[in-house]
Amino acid sequence: MKNSNLIKKSDFIKPNYPLDFSKLEICLYFSPGGKVAIIGSIDNNYVTWFSVSDYSDIEGNSEVFDLLFQKSLRQVASRYTVFYWNGDYPKVDNWYSKKINLDFNGLIYQALDEEKPYYWKPLVAQEVAKEVKKYFLLMRKRADLRAEHYQPILKSWLNKLYVAQEESGAFAYQRLENVLIPLINKENYLLLANDDTIRQSYIQVKKLLKSLYNDYQTAIR
Repeated sequence: MKNSNLIKKSDFIKPNYPLDFSKLEICLYFSPGGKVAIIGSIDNNYVTWFSVSDYSDIEGNSEVFDLLFQKSLRQVASRYTVFYWNGDYPKVDNWYSKKINLDFNGLIYQALDEEKPYYWKPLVAQEVAKEVKKYFLLMRKRADLRAEHYQPILKSWLNKLYVAQEESGAFAYQRLENVLIPLINKENYLLLANDDTIRQSYIQVKKLLKSLYNDYQTAIR
C-alpha cells in the first residue's frame, strides 16, 4: 500500500521543528475527469502522503484511508516541493478540494456534503471511500446544473476584484474578506463542471484572489 504514495524517497526530509503526527489532516482534491488526490498533511509546511486514484476505486481508496487513519506514517516532505517546486507531481491546485474533518480523537468524521454539516459518522475506511464516490458525483452534478447560470456571475466577481484592487491597492483583500471572498470560496465546486469555460473563468477569479491575498500579506508584514 505504501507504494501508492507518490512522494519520492529523495523528497523526504528532516523537519525543521518537532511535528505532532496525531494532528494529521486529510484533504481530497477532485479533478473534473474523476481522479481524486488524497493528501495527508501534518501542517501547512509538511505532507506525508500524496496518492492519486479513481474516485470510484472503493477498495484502493479504502486501503489508503485505513493507512492514514492509523496515523503511523513518520516521513515527511516539504509541501512547497510537492505542490509547486517539483514538476513530477500531479498539479492539483485547480482541482476541487475538500477536507475530511475528524473529531473525538479521530473516531468519527463529518459528512462531506456541506448541506449536512452536523451529520457525523463512525470513521470506517471503506465507508469513507464509498462516501467519496457519492460525494464526487453529487458535486459534479451540482456544478453542471449551475454552470450555465454562472458565467455572468463569474464575470461580475472578476470585475469587483479588479475594482477593489484599483481602489484599495494592497488592502483590497481585507476590504472583501468578509463580503465577497467567502462566497467565491463556497462555489469552488464549479471546478468540477464539464464546461471548460466555466472552470477557466473560476480559475481566473481564484488566481486574482490569490494575488490580492499575497499583496495584502506583503503589505502588513
